[in-house]
Amino acid sequence: MTHAPLVCPRSVGREQPLARLVSVLNVTQSSHGAVILVGGPAGVGKSTLVRDLKQEAVSRGFRTVEGRCYSVESSVPYAPFMDALRFRIAQGEGDAVARMLGPLRDILAPIFPELPQGGTPSDATPDRPFGLIFGVLEKLAGNDPMLLVLEDVHWADPTSLELLQRIAHRAGALRLMIVATYRSDELHSAHPLRRTLAAFARERCGEIIGLEPLTREATKEMLECMLGVEPHPAFVAAIWSRAEGNPFFTEEILNSLAAQGPIDPSIEAAREIESSQIPDTISEAVMSRVQALGAQAVDTLSVAAVMGRTIEFEPLHEVLEMPEETLVGVVEQLVAHQLLKEERVAGREHYTFPHALTQEALYQSIIARRRRILHRQIANVLERKAERRSPEDLDRLAYHFRLGGEHEKAYEYSLVAGDEAVRLRAWDD
Repeated sequence: MTHAPLVCPRSVGREQPLARLVSVLNVTQSSHGAVILVGGPAGVGKSTLVRDLKQEAVSRGFRTVEGRCYSVESSVPYAPFMDALRFRIAQGEGDAVARMLGPLRDILAPIFPELPQGGTPSDATPDRPFGLIFGVLEKLAGNDPMLLVLEDVHWADPTSLELLQRIAHRAGALRLMIVATYRSDELHSAHPLRRTLAAFARERCGEIIGLEPLTREATKEMLECMLGVEPHPAFVAAIWSRAEGNPFFTEEILNSLAAQGPIDPSIEAAREIESSQIPDTISEAVMSRVQALGAQAVDTLSVAAVMGRTIEFEPLHEVLEMPEETLVGVVEQLVAHQLLKEERVAGREHYTFPHALTQEALYQSIIARRRRILHRQIANVLERKAERRSPEDLDRLAYHFRLGGEHEKAYEYSLVAGDEAVRLRAWDD
């Protein structure tokens, strides 16, 4: 038996930060832009808040562009900004992007193999191409106001963070609003994003909004929104205590309950939550959802979790050695249950974990030796399939060979990736 996944359709308990973001959107629409960083613990609702902002921006005629950072590609120069341009390409605007890139098309050619190349990459640029990238953003925001969303910049490369800081100083000259999200619980003492946050505060070039866990009252509102009925106060208290006000955790606990049958948010259900096998950790909640779909779903998602936040069908198929039709059926099932989300990038299907915590929970559920074997298998598949290796390919190969225990190969690809970063004037990377 399957059930429709329970998700909260809107932000709850975020009225104040959403109102602030909308007020900046108003200013951007009429006069000048700004850069805002939205931070908070994993699963606290940053993406849902930004989703509501994007809907508001679209209703006002904004051009919206999205870029995302990935843990696997944390040292690829300019990655989130280039991912945002790929978003335009996926919308069928490849020719427009090629024209906007201008001289950047040669400099960044390895990052955009899907575009027609203009010749041999040039070494004539004396410094980092920050000004050229700002020029592209200027063209993008030339006619219509633009909202640029950069997700998970705690995984951004140092050069991109420096570029974001420089853009913040110049965003007021454009009708461009940039919203970048990050996990506050990922920022160790030497994390490069800490310097960016300090610079924003010191130089007053941008704004920082922090999201806190939901209150019990907001959790009650979220449960009402998802279940369509008013839950018993004891049920609210049990969920709030277990999820600690984290919206993603709340959704996962409800979905683990729904897998067992219809949810009755009563005092009896509250007692069961407190005393039964309802998961104590989010990892167990995620795994209970996956395991309900069967062994093939578990195997598929486990390999996908080792590959990264976003995967392609072909390498997944090759590593699993599962019949293609069978794997298609499994992936369809995972998409239907919102454990994977289908996206189209550069004319090819990709599958993304809707939330990075889902990927991380699955990854941590695999024993260390199995993870090393999977990393090694994935690296070998990627090495065979890559005809021309982009900076992302080099970074993935170094990453998977390193975690697969193939240190000589990891060293080799790290050096090549470093040479490519130097060519792109991304010396910190």
